Amino acid sequence: MLGILTCKDIPQLTPGDQLFCKLLEKENIAYRPIIWGEEHPMALDIEALVIRSPWDYHYRAEAFLNYLDTCEEVGIQVINNARLVYWNHKKTYLKDFKEKNIPIVDSLFFSSPDDFDDVVSELQKKNWQDIVVKPAISATSYLTFKTTAQDPDLKNKCTQILERSEGLVQPFISNIASIGEVSLIFFKGAETLFSHAVIKKPKSQDFRVQSEFGGSAEAFTANQDLINLGHQIMATVREPWLYARVDLVDWQKNPQLSELEMIEPDLFFATADKSPETFVSALKFHLSL
Repeated sequence: MLGILTCKDIPQLTPGDQLFCKLLEKENIAYRPIIWGEEHPMALDIEALVIRSPWDYHYRAEAFLNYLDTCEEVGIQVINNARLVYWNHKKTYLKDFKEKNIPIVDSLFFSSPDDFDDVVSELQKKNWQDIVVKPAISATSYLTFKTTAQDPDLKNKCTQILERSEGLVQPFISNIASIGEVSLIFFKGAETLFSHAVIKKPKSQDFRVQSEFGGSAEAFTANQDLINLGHQIMATVREPWLYARVDLVDWQKNPQLSELEMIEPDLFFATADKSPETFVSALKFHLSL
């Protein structure tokens, strides 16, 4: 039996994930949705668990990580595995990519109130004006603020974030409103495969591309340079993985990695007809290991 991990708000999985579930049925692969945290892993009676839509994990990140650890301890194969999730659940992973010369959105990190003066000093050196402040552990733009480097309330915003996790400050990428953010979707079975891409744009007068805030997403034809950058990024990931979404900003002239989503990203199956089939093929490889 295959488990597909979700959350209590999405008990029957997302419409996108239901597309690949139809293929599982055709392949005679038994599966069931599992709401994380509601059943003890010992009682799940599954051999493998694919993480798909636990979209509330960032509210209880430690409990979520412990849940995945327990699943693996009782012999359940977790995909993507718990070690990878532990690394990817905190946006400090961007430091690793910078060290590997992957172009990332420039970022200042803070982990305590003692870091605030250093952040302000660096903001002045970099001469950033419009900025985005966000938690290191977050999803769906939770506790994400667009503000200015001169904001008198900046310290308070950072303090709110520190109540839940470490944080980071980035320059506001203004052309997201005009050219959008590109997401490249990759699957990996025996080899790394670029599947498809979408372009996401915020609604007017907003900066958040998520649909919850009125953002839109549609199929996009990525050029080979962007795909090559995606492959370069994925080649640095050493843990086994099934799916990844590479989010790139300023993609026309100076593409930069804004996030690498390997826990619970929307994979936009509905925008690419063959993508559920490619996903299931790669999943079957993992289940055969």
